[in-house]
Amino acid sequence: AEAVELFAAAGGVAPAARVRRADPRTDPAVGEIVEVCGRQPRTVRALGYRTAQHGWRHADVLDALRRAVQTPPHQRVAVSPAARLVTERDTAYRALTREARRLYRLMSLAPAPVDRPAIAALAGRHRERVTALLDELAAAAFVVGAPGDRYEIRPLLAGNARLHLRDADPARARVAAQARLTRHLARRAERHAANLAVLGSPPDREWSLPLDDDPYGWFDLHQELLLAVVRVPAGAAETLPRRVRRWWFRLAVALCGWLAHVERLDEWEQVCRTVLATPTADDRPEIAGWAHNELGVLRRRRHDPQGAAAALTLAVAERGRRGTAQARMNLGLALLDLGQLDDAVEHLELSRRHRSGADRAGLALTDLGLGAAQLARGELDTAHHHLVRAANTFRSVGDARGYAAALTNLVLVHAALGEHLDAAQAWRAALREYESVSDPTSRAAALLNAGATLLTAAPGQARAAYELLAEGRRLREESRPTPGLARTLLYLGDAAAALGDRVEARRHWADAAAVAEEVGDADGQAAADSRLEDDSDLPVTGP
Repeated sequence: AEAVELFAAAGGVAPAARVRRADPRTDPAVGEIVEVCGRQPRTVRALGYRTAQHGWRHADVLDALRRAVQTPPHQRVAVSPAARLVTERDTAYRALTREARRLYRLMSLAPAPVDRPAIAALAGRHRERVTALLDELAAAAFVVGAPGDRYEIRPLLAGNARLHLRDADPARARVAAQARLTRHLARRAERHAANLAVLGSPPDREWSLPLDDDPYGWFDLHQELLLAVVRVPAGAAETLPRRVRRWWFRLAVALCGWLAHVERLDEWEQVCRTVLATPTADDRPEIAGWAHNELGVLRRRRHDPQGAAAALTLAVAERGRRGTAQARMNLGLALLDLGQLDDAVEHLELSRRHRSGADRAGLALTDLGLGAAQLARGELDTAHHHLVRAANTFRSVGDARGYAAALTNLVLVHAALGEHLDAAQAWRAALREYESVSDPTSRAAALLNAGATLLTAAPGQARAAYELLAEGRRLREESRPTPGLARTLLYLGDAAAALGDRVEARRHWADAAAVAEEVGDADGQAAADSRLEDDSDLPVTGP
């Protein structure tokens, strides 16, 4: 209110313009104007006087200032007299040293608090020099501290700093600084994302690591900054410059890797949609293809195979040869979820053909998908071949999660071939692997296969099968209902029946029928209803 009064008073003593103006004291645009100016008295008075002198409309002044502040840094905008006046009359800014003024301007490119290494990268200066400049800016109240030894421009001065950046730094210098910051963040994000699988999920961590060695701590601390940097091009009229675009895309990929790993699906989807909404995605089909591929994987994880197939079909159409291999594999898995087995196998085989021989992990994933698809088609020998090859490759590259997934599917192959000893060895090995891997969904699948196989091959071990299935149910009930939960309840009822508990068996079958109906698993629902209809002949095997 005091700053608005200053603006109005200065306008009141200016030579009257012929244009009638709204009262500055009641016009909401004036309140926003003085906020952009940082409520600095000298600047506010000068702008109020000039606005009244020339008869500028308050809305036009605000629009010019907003355009200078909010336009993405790589784009040029015409310099307005109002914006130039704000920067010229900023005496507090002029009192800073030249290097401190430069750092203040460049820090306006960071849309959230940043740590010293990131500030040093942004400014292109040594950390010791940056520390001295930060001390100067903090003493003059231009920047404030944030948790984690981070700094940001004082919120009141954020718009003011961006105005000074537009005024003093040409587009080339702004783009260079933007590229330095994005490159620094992308490199660190990639390094930490690569370490996520090694440490397990956050609930499993019972130790404290230095921030540089703790990917979860680093991402948690900097998530606001990372998300904001990825959103920078959103709404831009021009595509990102090449020197920024490369690192921006790599940052988006690493950030999505973290969000997927920690199951933050809504933010993962938001990042993908932000990428798709940028002019950069319109100009670069491979970037749009990556985003559609991510959305397809996300929808599969949300148990929406139809939506996943639609997104992945777009990804296959947009990506290059190397990217197409990954998108085709994911599309094949989505089609497998939909029961379109022939199309699934076709896409998976094309994916394997397009994979580079050096991409051993990618080849193993494709073999795993082919094994699952051919198992569903009843081609047991071919499925066994692909799954064994996948398991061996995963083991040689040190991927415990993939190795366990291959073993989980091999359990079903061995059981279908009547090789019950091999099946038992496979499910025991899979469960051993899952002890060191944090993946509740896949562990629940391994427990289901183990319990069902044990119940079928050795009815005398119904108690052990019941315990395995009960553990699988506990894991599955922590998330939304799935066909896997319905099958787990179905076999849990079989195990209870084998143990002679008729009442519990019927309860589990009824629950299985309800869950199967909810998730659209017609086969599972029919199997549960069949058991409930004829409880005089209690089965001990699945459908």
